[in-house]
Amino acid sequence: MYLHPEAKRIIEKWGHLETKDYLFPYFRGTKSDIERKEIKDKLARNLNRNLHVIGKELGLQMNLNMNLARHSFATV
Repeated sequence: MYLHPEAKRIIEKWGHLETKDYLFPYFRGTKSDIERKEIKDKLARNLNRNLHVIGKELGLQMNLNMNLARHSFATV
């Protein structure tokens, strides 16, 4: 799969390749699916909040969020 250079840069900066379970360390030490879902939901809320701010600063008329980005990418 093609990996964009910016994605590579993010992985090199923030990723933890020595772990076998997850690329990023957010789920390390979690014991249950419920804990992982709570962490994922919190990360998604924070990311969507930041994307909303970025969208406003760019003058976008729609709410920028991960779901919109995912569907836009799939459409293209």
